[in-house]
Amino acid sequence: MFYFKRDLPTYYNIEETQTIIPTGIPCLDKKIKGLRKGQFVCTLGGHKGKKSWFSMHLMRQAIMQGMKVLHISHEMTVPEIEIRYDMMLGGYVSEKGGSDVTITEMDDRGAEFHSEVIKVDSIYNPNSFKKLMKTTKRFGGQLVIKKYPMGTCTIGELDRYLDYLETFEDFVPDVLLNDYIDIMRLPLGDSAALRDRINHAYIEHKRIADERNMLVITPSQSTREALQRSKMSKKDFAEDIRKLGNVDVALGISQDLEEATKQIMRVWVLGGRSIRDNCGCMFKMNLDIGQVCTDSWEIQG
Repeated sequence: MFYFKRDLPTYYNIEETQTIIPTGIPCLDKKIKGLRKGQFVCTLGGHKGKKSWFSMHLMRQAIMQGMKVLHISHEMTVPEIEIRYDMMLGGYVSEKGGSDVTITEMDDRGAEFHSEVIKVDSIYNPNSFKKLMKTTKRFGGQLVIKKYPMGTCTIGELDRYLDYLETFEDFVPDVLLNDYIDIMRLPLGDSAALRDRINHAYIEHKRIADERNMLVITPSQSTREALQRSKMSKKDFAEDIRKLGNVDVALGISQDLEEATKQIMRVWVLGGRSIRDNCGCMFKMNLDIGQVCTDSWEIQG
């Protein structure tokens, strides 16, 4: 850019030129202004801390915005991922024959004001599947799921697969979910320190976001000390704190034991470029029907 040759600043129409993807959590969107193509986002959480559910919720939001989504998995199987998306997009249960589900609504301060038990259809019901496909196709979004055995996919293979999708399938993702970077076959060779290999892999994913103008999202493990703790901070990044510096937005997912019984989670803005950090929101979830955000409210204090 030649600074003194500008007619208008480029940021005047940034929201028009860069696609915005709402997170679906209203109080979080107010803080980070949604997510954009070209960003690299990390969702931090503990082992079995629902960070993959949360990341897939962001993919659901992109699909409902009519975008092309690529979900790469190194851990979960394709059928496991299919089940989750069918639940999330259809609001179905995974039990055959359907199930009774308790639906609880909360106000903007987290107080329960309504609860009822409803009968929910199963993803194994062919009629539910047909309804799901008919309804979600109207949004115009697309989803490709690719599974790699753990520790086999390299950065080069990721680039190759993206080139393949564009050249032979006419599929250029708007959003890439890589679940997750730390269990790929990391660059620099086995002789390099693990933290350096992870750092290089994160830099490479930021390159992919820049070069291909796509939103790239990866979950990541938090430290053991952060498990079952309600508050999460920048110090909770496992293996290498440099992850925080390599991403555009870092979101931490946390939940203490009491919140787990109430199906409530917290999302913390741990860091980012040009956004306020060290703030958070609470949101209601119901994973019986694959719904990650049913109500949300800002964390006070």
